[in-house]
Amino acid sequence: MRQMFRMRGGWGGSKRATKLAKGSGACQANSQQQQQQQEEEEEEEEEARAFIVAHAIRVRKRKQLQTKHNKRFINTIFHQRQG
Repeated sequence: MRQMFRMRGGWGGSKRATKLAKGSGACQANSQQQQQQQEEEEEEEEEARAFIVAHAIRVRKRKQLQTKHNKRFINTIFHQRQG
């Protein structure tokens, strides 16, 4: 699942496929390098996901606060007109 997500380019950014090169001998050094690169990309992905989640929480809190103030505002106007 996660592999497919990354193969399709993740959250955007570079569209380079990060699938490990299968093989041995000549590819050994290359696969070592790719392993390190993949670990770095996973760390970046974790940071990105954490940032997105935090941002969503902030937005939701802000929206809730807005609706609360709006309700209070509407109630005061409404009750002033009633009286």
